[in-house]
Amino acid sequence: DRSGGGAGLAGEGADPILTSFDEQSMRVCVGVRAVVDRALAENTSLIVEGAHLLPPLVPFPDLEGGAYQLMLLLTTLEEEIHRSRFVSRSLTTGRRAQHYLENLDSIRLIQENLLERAERADIPILDTSDSTEVVPRSLRLITGALGQLVPWIGQPVDLRTERRTLLLVIDGLADRPVRALGF
Repeated sequence: DRSGGGAGLAGEGADPILTSFDEQSMRVCVGVRAVVDRALAENTSLIVEGAHLLPPLVPFPDLEGGAYQLMLLLTTLEEEIHRSRFVSRSLTTGRRAQHYLENLDSIRLIQENLLERAERADIPILDTSDSTEVVPRSLRLITGALGQLVPWIGQPVDLRTERRTLLLVIDGLADRPVRALGF
């Protein structure tokens, strides 16, 4: 089992790809936390997305009660669709598809690990393979979660006491090189 599953971050004997990904995630979450703290201090709602927002690093437990933290994992389960997305993205953005295709096994390993962590943390998983359903389904998941957290949503609110919302989206997979891994 190369998934590195377990209760926390990749532990002893974990795959080097997952260990490096976890190290990157810890560093990224330091910056994310600074952005979140500033948004809370300025009473601003915030959406944060990125592959490195992974449980147990987020949601931030000490913010419970001070902000609504909603998490959602966007993923492409079908490998061929995943592969084709890199190719089509290269046509519109200029990102080289070859680099991603050469590392697709590592990307899929990280994705599998993210899926396992999301399931353990009871984070909704949204397969993006059918692009026509992504936005409507995302909105249903988000409004459903907010409806449970904030049953009075839609009612008049005293803006002086309203809590801000923090939406954390684990989006796709990392596409930054990892020098320690040679890619």
